[in-house]
Order: sequence, then C-alpha cells, then structure tokens
Amino acid sequence: MSNHELDREHLLNILYESLSAIPAWHEFLIAAGETFASPYVSLILDARVYGDGCEPVIMLNMDDAGEAVKALHRSGFFRAGAEDQPDEHSQVALTGSVSGIAGGVARVLTVSMNCREYGLAHFTLWRDQAGDPFDGKTRRLLKELVPSFQRALKLFFQTVGLQRRLLMSTAALETSGIGIILATPDGTMLMTNSIADVILAEGAGMCLFRGKLKATNADDTARLLNELRLMAAEQQAEADWRVYAPLALRRPEGFLPLTVIVRPGPAFHPLRNPLQRTALLILRDPEHRPIIPASTLSHLFGLTPAEALLASEIARGASVEEAANHIGISRNTARSQLQSVFLKTGTNRQGELVRMLLSSAASLST
Repeated sequence: MSNHELDREHLLNILYESLSAIPAWHEFLIAAGETFASPYVSLILDARVYGDGCEPVIMLNMDDAGEAVKALHRSGFFRAGAEDQPDEHSQVALTGSVSGIAGGVARVLTVSMNCREYGLAHFTLWRDQAGDPFDGKTRRLLKELVPSFQRALKLFFQTVGLQRRLLMSTAALETSGIGIILATPDGTMLMTNSIADVILAEGAGMCLFRGKLKATNADDTARLLNELRLMAAEQQAEADWRVYAPLALRRPEGFLPLTVIVRPGPAFHPLRNPLQRTALLILRDPEHRPIIPASTLSHLFGLTPAEALLASEIARGASVEEAANHIGISRNTARSQLQSVFLKTGTNRQGELVRMLLSSAASLST
C-alpha cells in the first residue's frame, strides 16, 4: 500500500471514529493537520442555511484562529467556491492575531460540501502564505476524502437530531413525574430515568434487590415478574401501544398503591429480532402531587398573587380550610378567592379545578 493510500485510510478511520467523540471532529482535525502539513485546520457547519442570523458552528485544531475564521465566514468567503472541489487561495488576509500565520496573510485550500437538507460544510487547510503551496498530491487526497466526508457529516447530523429528540423526551418525562424502567424478562434492571430512581430508592411498592426488580409484597413480585416475561415475549419490530399489562403494587397501610404499566420493550426495526428481549415499566406514584408555583398559575390564568397561592395549595391536595390556615387568611376570604379562581379558570367545583390544574402545563413547570 502506497503512502498516499496509507494517509487516506488513516484519515478515514479517524474521520468516522471522531463522530461520537467529545468534542466531535477534534481528533480528525488534528490528524488532518499532521497529514496535510497545515498548522491550522477548520471545519465549519454553515448554519446560515437554516435562517438568517444563525451563527455557524466552527471547529478547529487550534483555538486561536477562531475569530479570524469567523470574520472570513461573515464576509462570505467560504460560500464563494465550487461545491465538492478543493479551491485554493494564495493570499487571504486574516483579521486578529493568529500564531503560525505570519503577517496575518494565509494560503488556504478549502472544499465546500453540500449536505443537502442539513446545510453546507466547509473544510479548510491553512498555511503561512510564505510557505509551500498545496501540491497535486494534497489536492488529490482532499478530493478523495469528500464522498466519505459527506457520508460522515450526514451520520453526524442524524446523530445530533437523535440526541435532540432524546433530550426532548427526557425533559418531558422528568417534568411529568413518570418513572421509566427498562428490564429483562427476569427482572434485571437495564436502564432508568431519575423519577424511577427515586421510587426505587424509597422502596415503597418496588425496589432493587441484587440488581433485580422486586415488589414490597411477595405476591406482587410474582405478578410483576410474570408480566415482564409476557410483555418481553410480545416485543415486535414495530411498537403496538395497545399491548400492556396494568399493575397496582401494594405499599404499607395508609399509602396508595404504586401504579405500573408494563409494555413490550422498544421496537427493534430494522432488525429481524431484538438484540435482547426487554420490557418497559411505566411508573406513576399517586402519592406524589407536584407543587405548582403560584407565579406559573398567575401567568397562565390571570390570577392575582393571592388567588394563585390558594390555587397552588389546593392543587397540592389541601382543603380550602387547610389552605387558608397555611396561607394565613380567613376561611371566608379563601372561599371568596376560590370563587374568583373558578371564574378565571372556567371551572365550577374544587375537584374539577384540581383535575384541570394537574393536567395543565402548570404541573410540568417544576
């Protein structure tokens, strides 16, 4: 294998390995600088395609060239060249101090790649203007990298999109008070969210014993494990949300049962079979009522601070009398304020008000 082929294979390996690294692409940029004998290497993900005013994402092997690269980007420099073709400029004036580029004048070789719906990417090699020009070998190697670079960028953007979806789903779960557990058919816990961690740590209704899920009551444990086995066996390539098993796990006297929905594990399409049979447990603790900030209720429903404070106490489960005592107002004042709350929220009874508040976005604000 020739040196040219070795360089290409080396860069391609690091290109794909650096997709999931933190920070992304950094190891590739360092390797590219060494291979192409360029003190500076930059990768710009051109966010302008998503709308005016969006800042580009600029990654470099050396941070001190950041401001100079940003200035060039704002000038439209990187958008001027032909797509997917190395484009050399022998005299590029740089603003700001860039060590290693004498006199603020650089020789650059850049290739702009169209990532279709994801936007443009600009990969650039930087050398001192007084140094060696980019030769045919460098141009050839850079051009050969373009198809793989485009595929890697597509994978990168898809991964970023999946990560955003994951963060959105996580935020929704964490604010809803819903616990999630992924488990094997024998009850071995694989993954949880923070809500489930709290429920398991409290050990009321369900806990973790030697890495496996266990109910407080022995009979409940048997039912739980049986449903885990049945639901894991129902795991399919496409999710069918109609398939589930409800459980109410008993807790010490005086506490409401811990409610659980057991579903088949995540869909495994495009695989023919799941990598591992699993079941999902969705937990909700009826004893937990969110404390809704009075300020949130004021903004949502136009309540006065006093009305919002009363509504917050009632949503927490307090009676009108208990709320009045806690706030420090008379029962008559509380009842008068409650009538105003009914009017502003479009409800007529206290139970209706509580249901409305707990099912509104206000309950997700903490």
